[in-house]
Amino acid sequence: MPDLWLSRKPMRIVTVHDLWSAKAALRGWVGGGRPVLVSGEAAALFAGCLWWRCMIDLACAETGIACDDWLDCADAPGQAMAALRVGCRGLIVAPDMPGLAALRAVASGLGARIATDRDRLAGHDAAGSPFP
Repeated sequence: MPDLWLSRKPMRIVTVHDLWSAKAALRGWVGGGRPVLVSGEAAALFAGCLWWRCMIDLACAETGIACDDWLDCADAPGQAMAALRVGCRGLIVAPDMPGLAALRAVASGLGARIATDRDRLAGHDAAGSPFP
């Protein structure tokens, strides 16, 4: 995979792990369309959905750049429902997560999206990248 930070090739999807990497990914955005920020695997379980929502909102506000975002909720339906309640509109869940059909129904009513294949959202991982 090419190194986004050295090549400056446009990368639409970036996995971010903290506010610093989220802001850096948005500031370094080159290319058309909206950037897509994706959480680390199972981030909702160890960091929480409110942390993700606040971090993304703050990164967008501080950079003035809007983005789409996806929070990985793994196989935890409670975290996925909580993420919808706090305003997350892109969720990654395990394909065998209990209650997936009900989650899809709720998400659809809110205009949210559910992905069950994290690999389809693969992009560059911002962990340890030397942003300017």
